[in-house]
Amino acid sequence: MFPYYESLTELLRKEQGFKSLELSFASIASIFKITAMLRTVSLFFTTILVTLFSALPSRAQWVQTNGPNGGSFYTFTSSGTNLYAATLDSVFRSTDHGLHWMDTRGTLPAPILITTLFATGTNIYLGTSDGRIFLSTDSGGSWKKIGSTTGPASSFAMIGTNLFVGTGDGIFISSDNGGTWTQSDSGIIGIDVVSLATIGTHLFAATPANGVFISTNNGTSWNSVTHGLYYEYLYVTSLFVNGTKIFVGSQDGVISSTNEGATWRLA
Repeated sequence: MFPYYESLTELLRKEQGFKSLELSFASIASIFKITAMLRTVSLFFTTILVTLFSALPSRAQWVQTNGPNGGSFYTFTSSGTNLYAATLDSVFRSTDHGLHWMDTRGTLPAPILITTLFATGTNIYLGTSDGRIFLSTDSGGSWKKIGSTTGPASSFAMIGTNLFVGTGDGIFISSDNGGTWTQSDSGIIGIDVVSLATIGTHLFAATPANGVFISTNNGTSWNSVTHGLYYEYLYVTSLFVNGTKIFVGSQDGVISSTNEGATWRLA
């Protein structure tokens, strides 16, 4: 026995009347054994958790590109290895995945408010806030106006030789590379179209307050696929297609469909 331990025990016995108080090194050793066991168990489970999380795929990381410098950017598009980004009044092109950028505003008139870009091959289509449509056939080297719509342009899509543009005043179609435009939105409720996308020959249009519509006849008629959306009332802000899967951006998150809008689920 240690003198301190003996005096403490005796003091408790004498002063507080704990006649049956018996402390032993055996009981203290048991406490230490239990503590050590708990530490071992804790370390074991910590090792398991670290191993599990290490095995999970890491999230994609974002790295700021080296430019372009010119203000806020509102729309992007790509064709092959060319990436295009637009401010309200300029277009920039990168051919090395964003490492370097070139201003391709070229012959665009001023003033101009760019609202959307669309690229296919070496052709780039550009829409503006006042409905003007511009085309560059040399990857942004030069531009020419090819037509106008009656509302601000928001999105382009192409099926075959038919070019579509969604606007704040409906959907327009051109079959002569933008030379002439015809309104083509019969059946769409609330014709403020914020985004267009295609799956094969099927065209999809997103409206903010009335959801998503589909056309299977080049925009001649449209049918709503909103009834199957995850939420009955959904404020749609964007639309994107990857393969045969449709993604809809909304105030409630991202909703997706793998059967052209027949059913939807949270992405």
